[in-house]
This record gives sequence, structure tokens and C-alpha cells, in this order.
Amino acid sequence: MTAFVLASASPARERILEQAGLNPVVIVSHVDEHLVMATQPSGTAPTRAVEVLACAKAFDVATALAGEVAADAVVLGCDSMLFLDGTLQGKPGTVEEARRRWGLMSGRSAELLTGHCLVRVVDGKPVARVSETRSTTVHFGTPSAEDLEAYLVTGEPLQVAGAFTLDGLGSWFVEGIDGDPSNVIGVSVPLLGRLLDKLGVPASSLWVRHEKHAPPKPFHPDTPSVAPLPPRMVPMFDSLVMIGPTQQQEFKDTHGNPIPHMPSVNTSFQNACRDDSFDLGVHTNRGACLWTGDYLNTGDGIQLIAVDPASPSVALGGRSKPLVLPAYAQDGARLLPTGSAELAHRSLLFASCIPSPGCSTFVSADTTVYDVSEPGKSSYRPMGVMVGISQPSGVSMPGRRMLVAGNIGTGPWAPRIAWLTPPIDDPAFLDSSSWEKVGQITGGGDRENQLFALPAGGFGLLDSNGSGDAHIGLKLFRTPQELVSEPMTVLIRNDPSDPRPDDPFISRDPHKLLQPYGPQVVSITMNADGTQTLYFLVSQWVTDPTRAYRTILYSVVLAPQYLSI
Repeated sequence: MTAFVLASASPARERILEQAGLNPVVIVSHVDEHLVMATQPSGTAPTRAVEVLACAKAFDVATALAGEVAADAVVLGCDSMLFLDGTLQGKPGTVEEARRRWGLMSGRSAELLTGHCLVRVVDGKPVARVSETRSTTVHFGTPSAEDLEAYLVTGEPLQVAGAFTLDGLGSWFVEGIDGDPSNVIGVSVPLLGRLLDKLGVPASSLWVRHEKHAPPKPFHPDTPSVAPLPPRMVPMFDSLVMIGPTQQQEFKDTHGNPIPHMPSVNTSFQNACRDDSFDLGVHTNRGACLWTGDYLNTGDGIQLIAVDPASPSVALGGRSKPLVLPAYAQDGARLLPTGSAELAHRSLLFASCIPSPGCSTFVSADTTVYDVSEPGKSSYRPMGVMVGISQPSGVSMPGRRMLVAGNIGTGPWAPRIAWLTPPIDDPAFLDSSSWEKVGQITGGGDRENQLFALPAGGFGLLDSNGSGDAHIGLKLFRTPQELVSEPMTVLIRNDPSDPRPDDPFISRDPHKLLQPYGPQVVSITMNADGTQTLYFLVSQWVTDPTRAYRTILYSVVLAPQYLSI
């Protein structure tokens, strides 16, 4: 039998469903409603706003189902708000706000909007979604000052949309309604029936017959509160676009004859690099600084290029070399950039210290850390070393901690692990022996990676693997545990087939590229439809019939999962 799951802590919704013959499994959504509302485009219709919130709640639960329930289920998410004077009003939260709202509502009429979303889950995966909003007109009475204060003291209006109930004490102050009463209480039973039909699940098939059967409810409104999470995000695989190279040298064959190749998106990096090219670039300072390394002709270490954070492919000047080698560095050693971390008021750069330009090793077992938070300094000295951690990146977490993704070891198949550091002002912040291990990252590669924060909440990991199935991967997550457990989406594979006519080393298919590695986040933009666009660089090392480095700019759209099906 298909399980019916209610993604809500509302006792009123659960009661309506039980009266309608259902026996819902209650699993409370913990999606951050404020973040969902903040990412909706300006001018979003009120009916659409509550529908999107309902979808976010339904997907939050649908993607986390487990056990027998996950095999065959429909998940209902709902969100109710009162529309009055051109404004959507949710739960007032405080006595003062509830009193203010009743001052506006008394003796007037308003629209109670309830968004409904049903998600069909089969074998643990959301496979279909239907959603709709129903509106009911509510005509409010005018409670006396004494009655209103008595109502506020009960606490009932503080935690319900519109600061009133139709099935509780608030019913004393409702003169009447036009429309579906169950919609005002929290879920429209007639609309729910139509949505179930669209999914091919007759409402009657969910009715509890003969005796009341209460399946186990893994979560319930009495469950201790959990911090709200942003909605799950997913990469839209088919949205990947190869924009073009940002810097490269002229490609020539072994006889010095030019090889056709795509032109760079502009000449700014060619001018900055002065007839040279680099294969690794790491952004810091919210995209204003690009730390480049391993130059093709000179074999130089890390060099800084100022870039335009508002444009993903514009260099603003030439190169400088402000990093001071660590005290343990050998003569002739050079630095290569491996990752970065944007923390609260701090920008950190991570580097490998390579013994000499001619060394065949391109990553060190330990990582040197630089605080580059103040742009424009003439020199930066190391702030410490991550011992035994190679190719790390980091991102800011609550409590001034850093989430780190890095490798243990430098060779092929080196495992990629996630850790949580102590707070940044703790003396043990960079002491890897004191870090809290989260676990090995599912699908994690053995080359460069970059953790990053999403502007509307949540995080991402751009990942690369050089052993076996070489590729560039992307993982979106909300917690350190999800970084470890969520699957990796492979965006670009090492595949030279179907080359472009203007470039033998780039495929017509953006999901294919000869020898990709070194992914690096450039910028993330919010779009009007609630999606986000991630711009990122991928390095390419071409060895036959030419020898050249270049970096190539890509973009991919990230969407809330509730908009993805």
C-alpha cells in the first residue's frame, strides 16, 4: 500500500487528514522558509509564493525517506498565509505582532492561501510532482479588547498563519468564509483528491479500512526542534555551458606549425601573463584575487593577478609574486596553489611547496596556509601548515569553524576526507591532529577541489579525479554529513572524442574534455527564477601533438530540487 506522508508539524493538518480517512506518517520538514522566500523573484504572485514553499517542504522530506515508507509513498507539503493589504502574512510569532495584525484584520475580509505540493516517491527517489494553491475568503468579526487579549494570552494565534484558527478559539471571531473550510484549517481535501488523481493514486486507495492501523511515525511534532536547513539544490546537468578559454598560448605542432584552437574569451589574461600560461588558478577575497601557478615557460611558483569579481574572465592587471616561501623550503622550491577558504572576514590560500622547478611531483604531503585577507600587501608570510593534508579547500561553518575537504597522501587514489576544524581563533585551528573527522567523501577524487558556499544557503564541492575515470564532479550539500554521503554528479569526463572543428582538444559536448583537472569556483549569481548560476574554471594540460596549459570557463545552473521535476 502506498504510504501517505505529511511533511508538516501542524496537528490541525494531521487531524483533517485523519478525519478524511487517511493515516498519515508525520515527518516534519526542516527547510528554512525564510531562505526559500528570499530566493523567490521580486514580483512573485502570492499564490505562487505559498506553492513554492509547499514544494520546498515536500521535497525536503521526500528526499530523506528511508525504510519501507521510501519504497512507495506520496509526500504532502503545505504552506498557508493570509493575504491582506497586498502583503502575505505568516505566523506572527509574538503577542505584539498578533495584536497588531488583529488591529488590521478586525471587521474586514482577507484571502487565506494554502499551497499544496504532492511528491511521488518510488524506491527512495522522487519521480513526479504536482502542486497548486487554493484561496478561501475569510470574513473577520470585531473582537472586543477583552476577548482579544484573552485570545492572545492562550498563545494559539502566535503559531498559526494569519494569527487565527477556524477550528479553535479563533472561530469566535470569524463571521464566515467563502470557499473551502478545510483549506483555511491547513489542507484542502478536495484539492488534495485532484492532485492525487494527477499522480495516478486514487484517494480511496489510501483510506484506512476496517480498523485503525497506525504505522510507525519516525518523526512527530513533539520531536525536539532542529535547526532549519536551506532547500536542497541540484545541478541541472543539461545546462552546462563551455564558455571558452580564459588564457592560453598559441598551440603548435612538433614542427612549429600553428594548430587551430578556440580564441580566448578576451585578451586580458594574455596581457597579464605576457606570452606565458598557467595551469592552476585559485580565487580568494570574494573573487577579487586569482593566485596562479605552474607557468608553462618559466615553471614559476604562485603569482597573483587582480581580477574583476563582477566578471568571471577579466584580469585587471599584471602579475606579482608576494608569497614568502615557508622556512622549511629547500633552495629552488616553488609554490603551487591547491585551494582556498573564504571564512568570516578571512581569506585563506592553500599551497603545495614543491622542492624544485624540475621536480616531477606537483603536490606536497603537507599544505602551507597563507592569510591573504588584506589585498595589496607587498608580501604574505605563512600562517601555518596542515600536516599530512594535501590539496585541501575549506568553507566557513557555524561557530567560526572551517569545513575542510582534503586528501591523505599525494598519489593516485589518495582518499578524500572531510574534517571540521576548531574555531579559527583557537591555537589548534590548523593542527590537523585536533580536527574532527566527518568521514570519507563519497565520489571524492584525488586531485584539486574547491568547497564553496551558496548565496542562498548550503554549500558545494567542485571536485576532480585524475586516476581511472578522470573527471570533474560537483556535489551540493547542506551539512558536513551530506558532504560525506551525498552522491557526486560528474559534469565533465576525460574524453577527447567529437572535437570541435575550430579546436581539436575541446569536444562539441561540454561534458567532454581532454585531460580536465584543477576546478575552481569563479563566481555564483542569483537568477530571477530562483535558480543560481555557477561559473567555474577547469584546467587543461595538452601534451600531444603540442604541449600547452590553459584554463577554460564553464557555467552550470543550480536549482532548488523542488523545481527540478
